[in-house]
Amino acid sequence: MDLVTESMSYLTDLINFVILNTNTMSNSNEQFKNESGMGPKKKVVAIPEKIMHHSFYNNPVSNHLYITEMGYLQGAADFRTLREHGCPEMVIVLCINGKGFMEANLEEHLVLPGQFFILYPNERHRYEADSVDPWSFYWLKLGGMDLANFCRQPALQSCNKPVYVKDMLEVHKLVNSLLVTLDNGCTEERLIYANLTLQRVLAILIYGVEECVEENPNLSTRAIKFMKDNIETRYCLAELADEFFKSPSQFSFLFKREMGISPMEYFTLLKMQHAGKLLHNTNLKISEVALNIGYEDPFHFSKLFKSAMNLSPDQYRRKLK
Repeated sequence: MDLVTESMSYLTDLINFVILNTNTMSNSNEQFKNESGMGPKKKVVAIPEKIMHHSFYNNPVSNHLYITEMGYLQGAADFRTLREHGCPEMVIVLCINGKGFMEANLEEHLVLPGQFFILYPNERHRYEADSVDPWSFYWLKLGGMDLANFCRQPALQSCNKPVYVKDMLEVHKLVNSLLVTLDNGCTEERLIYANLTLQRVLAILIYGVEECVEENPNLSTRAIKFMKDNIETRYCLAELADEFFKSPSQFSFLFKREMGISPMEYFTLLKMQHAGKLLHNTNLKISEVALNIGYEDPFHFSKLFKSAMNLSPDQYRRKLK
């Protein structure tokens, strides 16, 4: 056995990956289950420094930008992360379902299913689950020789707050595949494969050029665009379904299958998110904010807003001010 082969065999046997918990992974997109069946479902995979040094640092294929850690967390109502000085890596968080909140640059944002955000290295940030409808999300930590240059790319500047993924189904599939790949071993081939796949994920998330999107985007993408374009209008389920030539039950089923949440609930969350922007950026009265998103009854609006944001409109505005 030559020295290189022996070294690789030793590293593989010595550190055949660090798994930070012992949950088992499903082979499908149902994600992960903990062994007890109780509490939040979680999976974390970190790549040891020795393996990164061996596989990445001197490899021009993968040393520019690579995964140092990634994981998945489902439904942890008490989850909260606050890093006063950030962390050395870039962090990408992708919301699959439920709701969460993130804060960066002293701005707080609601995070909805199908959105992602980026946290820059060494900058204060906070993110946490909604206590009523806690999110399920993936996260990735990225390092690399070109991380600093990558962080300065203009396309990233809009991603420091929640942004909708242009092809959520594809990204979900790719990220889940990444976690499966890394969970199954730490051979150099697997790590290079994972980090080449990362490039595809970043291309969709950050650059998302329209010519890469299908001419006929999936139903949820078209429906969400319609909702955002008509944020001031009240629609019932049947009216939304008519816009896409579907029956209410068919429209609701297809939308929820793609997004993990019903279309009417999603539309309400979009409205509350827009209301939060109006409360933050304007001096409109609460009743005027309500009218701007289609609610004539300010008390009904306030009830919906508090359910979504855990604060009344007045409390939310005072907190931001």
